[in-house]
Amino acid sequence: MKIFLKIGTFILLVGLALSACKKEDYLDTGVHDPKYKGTIWQYLESRPDLFDTLTVALKIAKLDVVLQNEEVTFFAPPDPSIMKSVWLLNESLFRSGQDSITSFDQIKPEIWRKYLSRYILKGKYVAKDFGQLDTLKLDSYPGSI
Repeated sequence: MKIFLKIGTFILLVGLALSACKKEDYLDTGVHDPKYKGTIWQYLESRPDLFDTLTVALKIAKLDVVLQNEEVTFFAPPDPSIMKSVWLLNESLFRSGQDSITSFDQIKPEIWRKYLSRYILKGKYVAKDFGQLDTLKLDSYPGSI
């Protein structure tokens, strides 16, 4: 009796696995070009899900002009990083008895410019231009330390 139960279970699992493979829902989208054909600023604006808050801060700092017109490399911090920084600033302000930041305009443009400029490098770089480091496998990338 147990053998029939095992065989029946096996046949059921195989049947489920085979019925799950369908090609009718497959949509071939073709070959994609990995190189973005626009400016850094255009890319940031095309991804409001990741960089909406960042673009507001860049406009306040007047760094949007740099990202539109100059050849630079920008290590764009995503919105959660910007929001966490503002949250930590508000926490610090609260502890010292000052008012909280409710709008990015309340932070001086010079401050935004100072800190966001740290993510901008003059010139065009790609990932292979930077040394890689895996702290779990230091012997894999010799000379990067």
